[in-house]
Amino acid sequence: MSPLRARGPGRLGTLALRARGSCRPGALGALALMTMSALARDARVAAAQPQPEAAQPVPRAAPATPPSAAPDDDAATRALLTRSDALAAELAKSRGLPLRRRIAKDAVDVAELQRRLAALLAEGEHATQLAREERLLKHWGLIPRELDYRAALMELLTRQVAGYYDPKRRRLTLATNATDVGDESWAEAVLVHELQHGLQDQAFALQKYGELVPGEDDAANAREAVTEGDATAVMIAWRMRGAVAWADPVTARAIAESFDEGSEDGLRATPLAVREHLVFPYRAGFAFAADRYRRGGWRALDAAFRRPPRSTEQILHPELYERDERPSVVPPLQRLAALPQAALLDETVWGELDVGIFLRSHGVAATEAALAAAGWNGDRVTVFALPGDRQLGIVRLACDTEADAHEALEALERALDAWILGAAVERARARSSWLDRRGALTVVERRGAAVLVLHDAPLRVARALAEELWAGWPRPAETP
Repeated sequence: MSPLRARGPGRLGTLALRARGSCRPGALGALALMTMSALARDARVAAAQPQPEAAQPVPRAAPATPPSAAPDDDAATRALLTRSDALAAELAKSRGLPLRRRIAKDAVDVAELQRRLAALLAEGEHATQLAREERLLKHWGLIPRELDYRAALMELLTRQVAGYYDPKRRRLTLATNATDVGDESWAEAVLVHELQHGLQDQAFALQKYGELVPGEDDAANAREAVTEGDATAVMIAWRMRGAVAWADPVTARAIAESFDEGSEDGLRATPLAVREHLVFPYRAGFAFAADRYRRGGWRALDAAFRRPPRSTEQILHPELYERDERPSVVPPLQRLAALPQAALLDETVWGELDVGIFLRSHGVAATEAALAAAGWNGDRVTVFALPGDRQLGIVRLACDTEADAHEALEALERALDAWILGAAVERARARSSWLDRRGALTVVERRGAAVLVLHDAPLRVARALAEELWAGWPRPAETP
């Protein structure tokens, strides 16, 4: 995990990561590794179920340095790296991916990790991206307005990162304190995870795999879930040494759910939007990987690199990936006739993931938010800059059915009620509005299987603006 990768403007929740990596135990439930003893009883039952013929268990590497040696963190981590070439060869054979060249590697201490992260965050491209993301996250109420976003990211990434693989430099890096958690096999698991990223890179060219046109943030989130889910599945298969069928539905669900349970206090204190984007590629990615494995072993996972998922909906509902259900394409906006002075600031796709995150961030219960977001069929989220240092936010959400759109409308109404406090609220059939003390209007409206949200619209043009947007938006059924 980390360093940062800019992925086009304004990704909701940020942490758009160029390098693929592992988080420390405590965060993300130690990638489920510290929950294995709790799963052991269920795992014995799951072990009786057959595994796909195409799949082979990932063998465990040679034993780590004996505890009696009591090496310091730096020495223990570097000792692991001396075994990485042999382990990479074993993983390549078991995972069925080619090892075309030696995977470069190094180890750095926390101070060097901080220095590298600070340098990356200060680079022109990344600094611009962070400033934009901070502005947009605050516009949608997803982080506190007083939060120093860059400083918070620095602290979070420094504390959580245990290792990463950088496809630009084709190098694996471990933090030297990856072995300081009292479980020596954790650091080995981190190494396995990063080596798998190296094998992915050699087989599927990770940089090219992650390249998308600006604004396709939902598709980028889905592809990140494939890379992290695959590496996490390989790591867990190695950890369990083939003793249980880790991809069995019951066991895989328990592992995925455990990713949240072990989150340390520092991660839990992070705004939900940021935290969820940190956890999602591992939790949902692992569940997706387990589903693919059940359908055809490791080769079925390879197919997700060759035919990437189109959306986080396909990650959250793998059966939709299997039948390649295509989301509706909501047309982009460049200008607004009702507000000719508005300047386009950002445009992207939230997807099912970020619709759910928006709802949860504004007080909608997780179960209700998930149900409302599950009706997603496409969206386009746009932010315009207005004179006077103001912004206008627009969400155009296409749903699968009118019933889904009605469910989304109700959830959005609850979220906006909780977010926009002290406003004058008006309710009508399939439409609600909130007029704040500044004279800015927020509106949510449903027509058929589509929902429109305007946030902070000037009152004098709000109705004309809504009609313009509805007129320029084909009904979801008519969308190519």
